[in-house]
Amino acid sequence: MTHGWTADEEGSGDSHHVRITTTLSIRKPTFTPRRQRQRTDWTKFAQTMGTIHPAANNYKILERTQATAEAINAHLQQAINTAIPWSKPNQKSKSWWSPEITHLKNAMATANKHVYQTLDNEGYKAESKNISAKWGTAIRIA
Repeated sequence: MTHGWTADEEGSGDSHHVRITTTLSIRKPTFTPRRQRQRTDWTKFAQTMGTIHPAANNYKILERTQATAEAINAHLQQAINTAIPWSKPNQKSKSWWSPEITHLKNAMATANKHVYQTLDNEGYKAESKNISAKWGTAIRIA
C-alpha cells in the first residue's frame, strides 16, 4: 500500500484554512484459484479412472514398476482435471475471510444456540460472550 498527503499552501482569500489531500493506493489481493472438492463430479472421475489398465506383471521389474506408477499418477491427475473444477474469482468474495474466522463463527453460533436453549445456564452465556469477543477481534484484525 502506498500513501501520501499534500497541503495546498495557497489559501482562499483571507482564510487561514489549508486544503490537505490524502492519497491512498490500495491493491486488492490477488486471486488464487483452488480446487472445489465439494463440486466433484464423481461419475466423470470414475469413468476416467476406469480406463486405466496397467499390466499385471509390471511390478516384478523395478523400471516397469516405476513407469506404471508414473502412468497411474498421470492418469489420476487427468481424472482430477476432468472431474474437479477450479474456483473462479467472485466480486463478492471476501479475501480476508479465513478458516479460523469460519471456525469461530460456527463456534459462536453453537454457543448462542446453547444459550437460547438453556436460558438458566450461566456457563453457556460466558462461553458465548468469550467466543463472540474472539470472533469480533478476528474480524477487526482481518
